[in-house]
Amino acid sequence: MIDSRSAVRTEIAAAFALTAAALFALFWLIPNNTEPARSELDISPAFFPMLTAGLVLFLSLVMLVARLTRAVVATAELSGPAILSEVVVWCGASVAIWFALPVIGFIPTSIAVVILVGLATGYRKWWVLGAMAILFSITVDFGAWQVFTVDLP
Repeated sequence: MIDSRSAVRTEIAAAFALTAAALFALFWLIPNNTEPARSELDISPAFFPMLTAGLVLFLSLVMLVARLTRAVVATAELSGPAILSEVVVWCGASVAIWFALPVIGFIPTSIAVVILVGLATGYRKWWVLGAMAILFSITVDFGAWQVFTVDLP
């Protein structure tokens, strides 16, 4: 078990890092790397990145306030190596998805991801998991085209 003070310090440092990253994205990265909407009825390409960065900023500030005011008691019981190994697994999965999308496409990649996440979280009814993965993937692909006219790979 780790010291709760070090867990709180780690969470405060993470909140500061997330706040800085969100501010960087909101005020420099997104405005300088997205184009304006092409017509009045289009959604600006910056809309979803700005929405996401704004949400990260809000949640990181909430985390910072909660930790600084001690409104929430730290319950972390994971050691540094356990957290690091989880981060490595998530980074590896992200890189695998990044490379798989252009090679095999969105629908097969998302079906595989949904099934693997379902198995990793302990869901064992294979037919429900498979049906859910296929239905989810096709729905997202269809919705992306119908709502945003974005053709996923």
